[in-house]
Amino acid sequence: MEKNRRKCLKILTLLLVLILSVFSINSVGAEGEPKKITFTVNEDEAIYTYRQDLKVDLFKIGTIAFDQNKFIVSFDDAFKNLDSIKGVDFNGLDDAARLSAITNEVAEVILGSSADPDYSNKSISGTEGVLVSPNTLYIAFLHNDGVTKDKYIKKTSDYFSVATFDDNDFRFTPNLIFVVEEDLPVTIKATPLANLSIEKELESYAGNPVTFVFEIKDVTDDKVIDYACLSFDNYGKKITVVKDIPVGHQITVTEVYTGASYKIDGNNSVTINAISSTGKNGVSFKNKNDGDTSKGNGVDNRFEYQDNNGQYTWQFKDRTIIKNGVVVTETTGGENG
Repeated sequence: MEKNRRKCLKILTLLLVLILSVFSINSVGAEGEPKKITFTVNEDEAIYTYRQDLKVDLFKIGTIAFDQNKFIVSFDDAFKNLDSIKGVDFNGLDDAARLSAITNEVAEVILGSSADPDYSNKSISGTEGVLVSPNTLYIAFLHNDGVTKDKYIKKTSDYFSVATFDDNDFRFTPNLIFVVEEDLPVTIKATPLANLSIEKELESYAGNPVTFVFEIKDVTDDKVIDYACLSFDNYGKKITVVKDIPVGHQITVTEVYTGASYKIDGNNSVTINAISSTGKNGVSFKNKNDGDTSKGNGVDNRFEYQDNNGQYTWQFKDRTIIKNGVVVTETTGGENG
C-alpha cells in the first residue's frame, strides 16, 4: 500500500512540473517573439571594405505601445527627462534636426553611464541579423570588436561611433531603431576619414633648432583644412600625422616655411589625387643646408609655440607690417594643428 502511494505521489509531482513548464513557456510567448534587425553600411565597397568586421551594440532606451494605429514611445528613466524628446510625436517624425538632437542627448547619457549594451553582435553582415525584443526602442553604435563604449562613442559637434582600420577612422552616425516590424532593415551612415603622414628628411644640420611648416589644402573643397609642423635639432627623418582627412578628396601638402639656412630639394608641394581608406596616405619632403642664414625659404614664419589653455601648441602669431606707409599689426589667430 505504502509503495503504491509513493508511486502515485511521484507521478503527480512529475505532472505538476510539466504543467508549470508549459505555463512558463506560454507566458514567455505571450510577451512577443523576438524580432530581427539586419544592418548595412553605405554600399560603396571601394570605401567600406572593412564593414564585415564591424560589431554593433544596441542599447535599449524605451518601449513602444500602440493605441488606435499609432505608437506611443515611453522612454526609460535615464532618458525620459531629456529636453529633445519633450512634446515629440514620433508617428511619421521626419525632422532630421530633431532626430539628431535626440540621438546626441541619448548618446551623451549612455556614454556617461555604466550601462552595458543590451545586445551585441560581432558582425553586421549576413542575413542572421540581431534578435531583439519587440515593441522596443534602441540606439545602435558600430565599432571594432573588443572596444568599450568610452572608446567608441565620440563627440565633435555631434556624437558618433568610430571604428579604426589601417589607422584610418570610420565614423558612424548612431541610429534610433523603432522595433515594430519583422526583419527590420537598418542602414548606418558612415563618414570615412583617413590619416595623412608628412615625412621630412633633413640631410644636413645648420647647428640651431629649426621648424618646418606645412599647409594641408583640400583641393576638392578648395579650402585649407590644417597646418602641421616638424621641428629638428639635428639631421635625420621625422614624421607627423594629420588626422581626419576626407577619404576620396584630392589633397595638396605644401611646405610653406623651410627655416633659415635650409633649401628644399625638389618641389615644395605634393598632391595626392584621392585619399584612400585603406593603407597609408603619405607625402615626403627633403631639405638641405644651403648656408644662407639670412632668411628662410617660402612664406614668413607666422607660427610660434604658445600656451593654449594649459597645452602648448603651434599657433599663428601676429605680424607687424608696413601697409600703405603705415605700420599695422595683422592678427590671424587660430591653431595650426
